[in-house]
Amino acid sequence: QARNIFRDSGQRFITCNIDVQHGSPEALAYERLGTELGFGARESRRAWREASRALEQRQKAEERAQKERARQPGMKVLVAGHSYILSDPYLGKPILDILEKAGAVSLRADALEPGTARKACAGFSPTCRWIVSEEIVGGVYLWKEKVDGIILVSAFPCGPDSMTNELLIRRIRGIPILTLVLDTQSGMAGIETRLESFLDIIRFQKGETV
Repeated sequence: QARNIFRDSGQRFITCNIDVQHGSPEALAYERLGTELGFGARESRRAWREASRALEQRQKAEERAQKERARQPGMKVLVAGHSYILSDPYLGKPILDILEKAGAVSLRADALEPGTARKACAGFSPTCRWIVSEEIVGGVYLWKEKVDGIILVSAFPCGPDSMTNELLIRRIRGIPILTLVLDTQSGMAGIETRLESFLDIIRFQKGETV
């Protein structure tokens, strides 16, 4: 689409097409991207392998850190959503900050090795067909027994989330679940009120004084 819009500009576009079913697995896709950027095929493959190892190490470190957080005393709330939303300083981070300020221990469903999460999703919902959605659903499924509440965070235009969130709400019982759909008009004041009310519900169910 971008290439079509700027077709008369003379601008060069470089793409990275990962499509396993049509002969373009991840390693090959990044090798082609590297060669298009002017590097050799061997150098591009080495860069991809090093980046993959670094990503795997980071994911394992995040999972270890989260397991340590899960051992902390107090109310624990699992926040589930796409990583680019939860890590965004204007979208996901304020939600995590509000929870921490209110005294809750916030955990993230994406702080889990992706392959482990996808395997867990297969046992929970074998018909889920989006890889990132599988990772979110699998993360919720594996963490749900260790938390007091779950918050599903989505961006307004995300179609897959509207389906996976409904799946989680229908299939998970006995745990309070809050759905937050964010768009450009969302103000943090309203979101903060909803989060505080959600935490009050959890405290009430736990028999704590609200």
